[in-house]
Amino acid sequence: MSKAGSRVEVGRLNDRVEVLGLRSVSVDTPSRMDWSEVERRDAQRPAGQAESEGSRGGSVSNASVTTPRIWEWEPIRRTWAQAELATRPNVYSVHGLGAAGVSFTLRRQPLDLDSALRWRGQHCLITAIRPLGRMYLTVDAALVVLSQCRNPRTGEAFPAVMTEEYVRHQQLEPMAVNSRRRVLVAPKAVRLTPGPLVEVDGTPWPIVTAYELDPHKNEYMLERTVDL
Repeated sequence: MSKAGSRVEVGRLNDRVEVLGLRSVSVDTPSRMDWSEVERRDAQRPAGQAESEGSRGGSVSNASVTTPRIWEWEPIRRTWAQAELATRPNVYSVHGLGAAGVSFTLRRQPLDLDSALRWRGQHCLITAIRPLGRMYLTVDAALVVLSQCRNPRTGEAFPAVMTEEYVRHQQLEPMAVNSRRRVLVAPKAVRLTPGPLVEVDGTPWPIVTAYELDPHKNEYMLERTVDL
């Protein structure tokens, strides 16, 4: 790569990457309740215990249900880039460990820290975007593995990144236990409440602390105690 004044020359952009955006694939819109199912259940109940709207004097036309929100990273476009693996870990989490890093050079285009990239099938969490001359961008990202998460209270499903915080070992009589702490890095659109559980790849984790000051992501401290 050479630079002469404001003009920058780069090598060939021969790495294909996908630009991703977080999208809600289910919208909270009212839908009709299946009243045939209600009538079927009523028919199976003893007399006097029916739950149909007619027995309660309600209005069928006003009933509605909502669908839990589901978040997914969806491709917006494909672009060419020059990728170079970093020599140092990319510290994408303030409270957790870093991951292998990669630096991309690509032509200027709409891109921000709420976006993500997919390179060679791996999710890339963007941590920095810098202009390179007038025509290019340098994008730093962490190579991470997405976990499928779910809020049991609301049914909201979303992708997030789990990283290790630290493991404490404590000797208790008559056995030892491990207190396992993890940091869950979630998109900014997702907000969780400390106290209840969150399911991460099917495993329930209690939410201990929320860190939500970052304008582009939320981090949550999770902790489980398991017997050895």
